[in-house]
Amino acid sequence: MDVTFTPLDPAGADRDALVALLTENAWPFHTRPRVTRPEAEKAVDGGAWEDEDHRTFWIEHPEHGRVGVVRLEDLTDPTPLFDLRVAERFRGRGLGAQILTALTRRVFETMPAVDRFEGQTREDNVPMLRTFRRAGWVKEAHYRRGWPVDGGEPFASVAYAMLRQDWASGTTTPVPADVDAPPPAGRKEGAAAGGRAPDWPLPTARLTLRPHREDDFGWLQEMYTQPEVVRHLLDEPWDEATARAKLAKRITWDDLGGPSGAASLVVEHAGVPVGDVILWLTDRERGVAEIGWALDPRHAGQGFAREAAAALLDLGFETSGLHRVVAQMDARNTASARLAEMLGMRREAHHRQDLWSKGEWTDTLVYAMLASDRGVRGHL
Repeated sequence: MDVTFTPLDPAGADRDALVALLTENAWPFHTRPRVTRPEAEKAVDGGAWEDEDHRTFWIEHPEHGRVGVVRLEDLTDPTPLFDLRVAERFRGRGLGAQILTALTRRVFETMPAVDRFEGQTREDNVPMLRTFRRAGWVKEAHYRRGWPVDGGEPFASVAYAMLRQDWASGTTTPVPADVDAPPPAGRKEGAAAGGRAPDWPLPTARLTLRPHREDDFGWLQEMYTQPEVVRHLLDEPWDEATARAKLAKRITWDDLGGPSGAASLVVEHAGVPVGDVILWLTDRERGVAEIGWALDPRHAGQGFAREAAAALLDLGFETSGLHRVVAQMDARNTASARLAEMLGMRREAHHRQDLWSKGEWTDTLVYAMLASDRGVRGHL
């Protein structure tokens, strides 16, 4: 079952419950981290939560019940915004993307005049930034000192949006690269990997690379059930349970410098998923990572895997300041070995019968690239 939304009556039966939610929880990334009862009552009674421009809903989760509220704002405009508030006891459970995905669907299905749905958060609100990305929203703006803080210096405000056309088609319209962005400050190659968080999606000449989403389940399982895709992988063809578990993990891998230490990206061509690529840290402190790729055979022979993997290597070396990236593969996988060589990676090892896979001993090839091979220095 999906998350649902129950209309809230702030002027009547739901007034006290709304005031209680606002006053009994901390809101560390809002303008006022703590709301007093008089402040909450004044806002509720003054129509801040329900008028011509605002509408508020209880968030009903199929497992956890009522987990918070969401307020839609600027409803007289074709580009409404939202204010999402989840009660403290339900935070940290990964509910955000599920809620935002359901809310996006509700807005576009019930409000035909809405062409784009917008949201903003504070620059340091990492859970909400990830929620936007996992729900398929696109970062469109970074407003310097645009988020006021009571008694403190303003933070930057980060704006995301979902277009109706992208929601309807399941595609992503990328934002042009910001040519005016200042270059990141340098750091020594090989220092702890991190860097600034990437702005997804990542466009290339022909492709779009974006984090995985819940609606990637169908094509992802279909690709990894094909024998020619998994022949030289450790995986067996994916059944439904395996596909759901793999996708759930991939969804959390959206930032090499974040807690997961990984970036798992869908490769799209003309809005159609054609494969995926993954870069994950094996030594965070020393900036060492491993890269992997998989391409749907129906889209082979067009250079998509090479283009996507090259973009991911650029991200690792130039944005995250990696020192070394490794690619390991079954020695019989000549296509992957050829791709590694075309990327400029060097073969460093051929391990004979070092891995037992699918009932037999297999050889492993190891390719690697150093930052110094590319003439790249690390960045913060």
